[in-house]
Amino acid sequence: MSTLPQEEALQRLEQKLSSDVERIGELMLAAHRREIPDLPADDELQAALREAVHADLVDAFTAFRVEQRLPESLTFQTGHWARLAARARIPLPTLLRLFRVGQRVVWQAVCAAVDEVEPDPVQRELLVRLVADVMFEGGDRMTTLQTEEYLAERDLVMRSREQARLALVQEILLDATVDGSALEYDLRGEHVAVVASGAQVARMMRAIVQARRLVLQVAPDLVWAWFESDPPELAVAGGDVNVGIGRPASGRDGFVTGHGQARAAHALGAARDGAVTRFDEVALEWLTTRDRAGATRFVSDELGPLLSDGDRGARLLETLEAYLESGYNASSMAARLGISVRTASYRIRSIEELLGRPIAARNAELHTALRLRRLLDNG
Repeated sequence: MSTLPQEEALQRLEQKLSSDVERIGELMLAAHRREIPDLPADDELQAALREAVHADLVDAFTAFRVEQRLPESLTFQTGHWARLAARARIPLPTLLRLFRVGQRVVWQAVCAAVDEVEPDPVQRELLVRLVADVMFEGGDRMTTLQTEEYLAERDLVMRSREQARLALVQEILLDATVDGSALEYDLRGEHVAVVASGAQVARMMRAIVQARRLVLQVAPDLVWAWFESDPPELAVAGGDVNVGIGRPASGRDGFVTGHGQARAAHALGAARDGAVTRFDEVALEWLTTRDRAGATRFVSDELGPLLSDGDRGARLLETLEAYLESGYNASSMAARLGISVRTASYRIRSIEELLGRPIAARNAELHTALRLRRLLDNG
């Protein structure tokens, strides 16, 4: 069969549809309003959608010519509409539904026009098949292009909003009088502050569902967050994730104080190789390591003779820690270390001889010195 009849029929179809663009466009817009009632009634959005519909119809009908041209890029009007939709926070499924509703209206118009321009039933069926291939393949391309444009703009907007919120939080942390209403987070309530780092940590924080929360990505692998209550999900954090959690606090002062505690817990947890560290667990270390030189001197003063005795000193330090954590129970300490009670008793006497005083006389200081030594050794 010669292609000339199809070529002529396509030209007649394109002319018919192109002359009817305004009416078809109005049918599409009416279908949008009828079938997607949650579409914002904003004047700028409506005007942009109208212009995009008109431009897309002209572009689509041109593609019905014999070269069957498929879209390589969005029209300016459609790209503008996709970006506006992203900035207006119109959900992507709504954007795609608009396209599908419009595509159905266009298909109905095409079928009616084919009946007018091609009286021969055989030629009409061939024409419908040809137009359907072009139309639906082009539709797939258009949805892909619109999705890409929308997502690129949405990511840009989200980064801009995130940067603005982060800047405001930084101001609040420095100055309690700064207006924080733009955060969309009530500073007057209860807060549990969290500082977390590691791969995919932002996704982990945003997956925690609470009615009131604030999650800010400070760097690619660093997040600051505030929740209305202690998130139990953090207890299972693992891998390369490091989480610091402040004490529960309330009001603007609690917002600031809790964040400082979470940062301290995060930093001290990294030194202890802990996945999740609560400030309560490291409050003593935080207090003493604020003066690192003083903390180093304290460790040396309390443990000095044990620190300079090589392998024997290391064994005695291990014994001292086990003895303190066993509540001065030599039998329990011996079982913990896998040694005999006699050996345990000998080591305790050796420790007290080296220190020059009974362990019980300096138990708090010795326990603190052991914790600080481990922390300082880890940097």
